Amino acid sequence: MKKNYKLLATLVLSGLAGAAFGVLPAEAAVTVGPVDGTEKPLTNTEFTSLYGNTYTGSTSGNTVSISGEGTVTLNTLAGAYTLESGDASNNKLSVTDGASVSFSNATDNWIAGGRSMKGAASGNQVTLSGVSLNLPDATPSSLKIAGGETESGNADGNTVTLDTIASSGIVYGGRAGNGNNVAEAVLMSVLAVSTEESTGTDTSTEADPISTSASSNSVTITGSQVEGVYGGYMQYYGDTSAEADAVAGVNHNTVTLTNSTAQRSYIYGIYGGYMQYYRDTSAEADAVAGVNHNTVTLTNSTAQSSDIYGGYMQYYRDTSAEADAVAGVNHNTVTLTNSTAQSSDIYGGYMEYYGDTSAEADAGVNHNTVTLTNTSASGTRVYGGYVAAPPIPTFLNASSNTVEISNTAEKEYGVSTVTGGYTGYGDANDNTVKITGTKVTDDDEIYLTSVSSDITGGETESGNADGNTVTLDTIASSGIVYGGRAGNGNNVAEAVLMSVLAVSTEESTGTDTSTEADPISTSASSNSVTITGSQVKGVYGGVGQIGSAKGNIVTITDSSVEMEAVGGETGYMVGRITQPGQLKDAENNQVIVNGSSTIGTVVGGETGYMVGRITQPGQLKDAENNQVIVNGSSTIGTVVGGEAAAANTFDEKNGGMPTSGKSSGNTVTINDGTVKNSVLGGHSAMSDAIGNTVNIAGGIIGTESSGTGEADDNAIAGGFAEEGQANNNTVNITGGTLGAMMSLYGGYSEKGSSGNTLNLHTKGNTVKNLGYFQNLNFYVPEGTAAGETMVTVTGNADVSKAVIQAGIEKTTKLAPGQAINLIYDAGGIKTDGTSYSMMSGKDIVSDAGFVDRKAAVKKQDDSTIVVYVPKDEKGTIHPDTKIIPEDRENGINTIKNAGDLVSNAAEGAWKEDHDVDAKFVPYAIVGGYDLHYNTGSYIDSNGMAANVGLIRRIRRDGAIDTVMPFLEYGRSNYASFLDDGARGDGRQHYTGGGVLLRRDLDDGKYYEGAIRAGRLKGDFHGIIDSTALRYDSSAPYVAAQAGAGKIYAKDRDTYDLYGKFFWTHLGSDTATIRNSRGEAKYEFDDINSYRTRLGMRWTRNFDKVRSLYAGIGWDYEFDSKARAFYDAYRTDTPTVKGSSEFLELGWKSKVTSDHPWGVDLKATGWTGKQEGGTLFATVSRSF
Repeated sequence: MKKNYKLLATLVLSGLAGAAFGVLPAEAAVTVGPVDGTEKPLTNTEFTSLYGNTYTGSTSGNTVSISGEGTVTLNTLAGAYTLESGDASNNKLSVTDGASVSFSNATDNWIAGGRSMKGAASGNQVTLSGVSLNLPDATPSSLKIAGGETESGNADGNTVTLDTIASSGIVYGGRAGNGNNVAEAVLMSVLAVSTEESTGTDTSTEADPISTSASSNSVTITGSQVEGVYGGYMQYYGDTSAEADAVAGVNHNTVTLTNSTAQRSYIYGIYGGYMQYYRDTSAEADAVAGVNHNTVTLTNSTAQSSDIYGGYMQYYRDTSAEADAVAGVNHNTVTLTNSTAQSSDIYGGYMEYYGDTSAEADAGVNHNTVTLTNTSASGTRVYGGYVAAPPIPTFLNASSNTVEISNTAEKEYGVSTVTGGYTGYGDANDNTVKITGTKVTDDDEIYLTSVSSDITGGETESGNADGNTVTLDTIASSGIVYGGRAGNGNNVAEAVLMSVLAVSTEESTGTDTSTEADPISTSASSNSVTITGSQVKGVYGGVGQIGSAKGNIVTITDSSVEMEAVGGETGYMVGRITQPGQLKDAENNQVIVNGSSTIGTVVGGETGYMVGRITQPGQLKDAENNQVIVNGSSTIGTVVGGEAAAANTFDEKNGGMPTSGKSSGNTVTINDGTVKNSVLGGHSAMSDAIGNTVNIAGGIIGTESSGTGEADDNAIAGGFAEEGQANNNTVNITGGTLGAMMSLYGGYSEKGSSGNTLNLHTKGNTVKNLGYFQNLNFYVPEGTAAGETMVTVTGNADVSKAVIQAGIEKTTKLAPGQAINLIYDAGGIKTDGTSYSMMSGKDIVSDAGFVDRKAAVKKQDDSTIVVYVPKDEKGTIHPDTKIIPEDRENGINTIKNAGDLVSNAAEGAWKEDHDVDAKFVPYAIVGGYDLHYNTGSYIDSNGMAANVGLIRRIRRDGAIDTVMPFLEYGRSNYASFLDDGARGDGRQHYTGGGVLLRRDLDDGKYYEGAIRAGRLKGDFHGIIDSTALRYDSSAPYVAAQAGAGKIYAKDRDTYDLYGKFFWTHLGSDTATIRNSRGEAKYEFDDINSYRTRLGMRWTRNFDKVRSLYAGIGWDYEFDSKARAFYDAYRTDTPTVKGSSEFLELGWKSKVTSDHPWGVDLKATGWTGKQEGGTLFATVSRSF
């Protein structure tokens, strides 16, 4: 039993011991190296500070590792740390695999790859993965994590990687301090200042500046939470007196957050690069301070009240010395994708500059980029580049920066202010803002990607804002959109005060001392705003408070603008003071409205809208050459091409007085859409409106009655001058519909109106009032019928001392005694000193038969001014109607030339042999021709002709008789031309038959005669007076011919001398001429052709069958006139009366008893009234 008790006790003790050992906490593995070439494990886990160099003896190339579950307690952890001169570089520090680090210091705890007080801290690596960082009292900002940190030197090329860290404080890729020995040089500076204060001497040159850098560092954070992040960080406290060459750079750093959160509890944010730069305050220095090419990227992450900067600089520079300084925050990038930025401002580049106001400097915030994609950014301001306004003005640019936002729609407003580039004093040029959104429907409500405040391409308080671009697509904004925005041109703190003092002096002494101010003109020009499918409060292409606004373009498509859209505006200020020469024109700006847009007011360019200003009289500038174009189905309240608004002036004699600039050369073009109220080419409140133009080509003008009774409400006016003159303005109306409540004015002014013009091209208009035109040109539209009215006035129509002209289309159907109303006013038209005339070249009407009649303009009665054709106007037929009977002239020539085929057959393709006597020999002739008829104009005709029949030879005593019955057919295509370019074309064909008789005497004499008849048909189409016409024709023809000759024979040659007479008759015809003016019946007279021919033919007979011949001849036509009539009018008559000569050459083979086939080939060339050539072939066969 005792043995059993002993065994049981042993088992119980063993179990308790095992259980006790099983619940003991695990220890983290801590190693440091290289120590004697290997990694040395450390047995303890509690340290005040853990530095790699404590164990390795070196501040570079160390490795410190904490891994595994367990807790290490300390307040500083570093791969290397040194207070002496020397580098802490290329060290590696890692805490991984569930390790826990507890920090004992409540305010200042560090994890660093390398830390040096007097050297570089570069190339270090820090990796924290899956660990817990425990801080006293849960104060994350008391923990600093740095790849490399130095108080005096470079911190470059360091890497920090955080993965799955719950709370990790402030993270630095690289952190660099000032360039002097902090302990020594700063103290020396303090002593130097103290000495200066007591002795008045400068001892500060003892400082020794050192260049520093925090560049090419990288911070990568995944699945973690941080308080703040800096890719590169520098605080540079430089030489306060010495001549120094210093380079301080924070460049090429990278911060990447994925599935992480940055939540600020104090002043920290997310920075690609950060610099505070304090430099020489008196000495000559060459310094370069830059924060450039840094990158911040957030993906699926959150920035909560944590501002984000691609690059950040606070720059305190020499305020008096000559310096060549480059202080830039350039080429930095911020990118957020599928992330959230709540109440967190975002800057591609940011600068606060307290520096040299006189040095030659190239400084600013330029070429930075912010890109947000599918990112929720409620209440967040976004700037591509931002330069804070310095207390002492220094010219710093914010140019060529870019903001691109592509977000999904949200019920609540997303980003707040969006600006491409902003600077307090300098240029904001060539910046780009592009926001592309989406439209989402939720619970029957439509949401767009939203912006809660203003959107600006480039903005400056004092400088130029030129060449900026804003592009918005499917967004909603409750703010104003500016392409470029430039503030006042004076030093706000100093020059404006000097202006006030100058004015005060004038008030007391009467002298002008205002030149003490140093005015600077600014510009907001060449900016572009493009808005598509969006909703905004207002749009301005360019706004220059003092200076110019030129060449800005605003394009709005399928969008809503609650207030106004202005191409360019200058002088818009409240409570400011300006000097002569500062204000410039608003000119060459443009607003284009497309699609289905809704806009309150559209203004091409605007100047001088100021309240409470003290302005030198006459210095306000003009709204010149601005343009508004309205397309599509848009709806707009009022459209003004150029607006010169009123401003207050002050002088000693008159006190406060309103004034304005001129409005000149502006244009409004309405192609479609609706304008509810007014369309004004140019408007001037206190000066002149000169040379402005309104073009109305479509749409509806005037749908709402304003009810104000003001003259410029419900008005269409080329120019409108409330207190000045309105001269040489133009209103062109070529389409559209005018509302009956509208007044139509040329140049409205009670002070003087001259040279204003109305060009009206439409009919059926009704307006309330018509006046202030000195030239009224009525272009009666085509298709207007007698009795219709171009404009009806229901109120007052006053055209006194005006010149009224009308232009009428020739096609207008207006008979003698009929009229078209130009102006009708039942209440009477005021016409004192009015003159009337027709426009040159537009004073004739022509009917369907092309009879031209003169029209005239007159005041028909007290209520009506008309264009009419007088009852006794006979008119004249248009000279181009000569082309109508050219068809008949071609026809008569075609028929008469067919007679040559008959003669050709009669000349014989046979031999006088008894073997063929008293037999019919069949034959066929076919030929073609290409002829030119000189008819006073000319006709080109080409075609073919054919003749088939039988030839019978009968021998008698001393003679041979020939009988030849035949059928004929031919067709032609022709084109006729008049000298003025009129042309007609047609086709014709004829069909007929006849018989020829011939007697050949044995002594060589012969006689012949023929008669033939048939019908000619054709169709004609041509152009007369720019009007196409056509008609068909059909007429009978009959022709006869007779001839005699003698054939002389000598050896193998024969000589044929002959004379012939041809008569051809083409019967009369009636044709209906059809054209766009209607139909007209033309009568065609008979045509008779009387033609004689004298000729001679030489023939060489090679044998009894074959022969060659050649001949010459002369034709003379005695008549051939083609006459045409329309009503009592006769057209000019074409004819080929006159001489024609020909030369012929042929070859033939005769029919004999031994040679049954006969062939005759002949070619003929013509000159004279008939020119060209013919070619015929005759084939015969005896049976």
